[in-house]
Amino acid sequence: MVFKKRYVPFYNPDITISDIVSCLGLKNSPEKLQYELQNFFGIHNVMLTGSGRCALKIALQGLNVSKGDEVILPPFICPSVGDAVLEVGGIPVFGDNDLLSFNMSPESVEEAISDKTKAIVIAHIGGIPARINKFTELSKKYNIPLIEDCAQSFGAKYDGVYTGLHGDLAFISFGISKNINGIGGGALFSQRKPGFLRERELPPSPVISTMKKYFMLFSTPLLFGETSGIFFNDILSKISKNRYEIDNFHDYCKNIQNIEAAIAFRKLHIFTETQKWRNEIATLYRDKLHGKVDFLSIEKRSEPTFLYFPLLLPDNIRVKAMKKKLSESGIQSKDKDEMRYFALWKHKKFENYKHYGENVLDIDERYLLLPLGHTVEITNAICSEIIQNL
Repeated sequence: MVFKKRYVPFYNPDITISDIVSCLGLKNSPEKLQYELQNFFGIHNVMLTGSGRCALKIALQGLNVSKGDEVILPPFICPSVGDAVLEVGGIPVFGDNDLLSFNMSPESVEEAISDKTKAIVIAHIGGIPARINKFTELSKKYNIPLIEDCAQSFGAKYDGVYTGLHGDLAFISFGISKNINGIGGGALFSQRKPGFLRERELPPSPVISTMKKYFMLFSTPLLFGETSGIFFNDILSKISKNRYEIDNFHDYCKNIQNIEAAIAFRKLHIFTETQKWRNEIATLYRDKLHGKVDFLSIEKRSEPTFLYFPLLLPDNIRVKAMKKKLSESGIQSKDKDEMRYFALWKHKKFENYKHYGENVLDIDERYLLLPLGHTVEITNAICSEIIQNL
């Protein structure tokens, strides 16, 4: 063991007592957050929602996706994206991944297009932009609306333009595992459809949901602390693992809560500085692990906003074994089972839907995600631990 035992959480939300005090005193936080997002993207049409998947559902409804309509989705995606399609009566159809990428292949999307295709959803996984220029070409060629899932790519750019401003609609999330790592909430926005978000109102969140958010806010320092986090994060991981099976999707299509908007507003103000540090740590990982593991492909025209650092282990190294070795040194990493990101058409709920290609399976069995946001010293120690166990 080259790493002195300490707890290194995968997520590092860094919500301080100062954050809590400031947010409790912030008035009109949803309006202020909406205004800040409008300024950030340089657009007017921003609608706040209770979650990213709620925003996607509203987008699909606004595009009149209904029973029998097909929606093309990335195969490597959170199951809640597929759920949103099912919720409106649509039929998920899965494309394939680009080689050595978490993102969807435009070639597989063109193969999947049919006369029933009503929308295409692309995602920029891990903060790495997809080949968005090819998707916008397909969208125009076949006159099919394009929705960008920017839940993991807030602030990333492709050809100098923010992800979310290339397609017809886009959505983001302010969950604790996202770039604006708050305690929940999301947004739907559009540059191309100026009238799309007018006169759309969501019901307020129930009191019990609000109470849960306040509990989450005050317990965050405990959940992610260096000592107490070892115990509480284990509980949190087990809860999250089962959450997908028990959540009621309807509970998430509510308005953003004041406390969620307040935390997201505060995080947005320090986003540039925080993300710069994450990207610097990602570069350090690449430098230290170069030639030892494989990395995801990133186009030169892309400017990622890394959310975590993804690597692909050699075929002779088991992901579970490496994850266990890191865990023994107090380092929390994530694989497909914890992230719930894998070939979605292999999930029992989606196994009967069409898919086009199986490149995604190679990614599934090889990827391991490493934490960002920690110090150079900790990052160097993580790299040494990995190299020693290859």
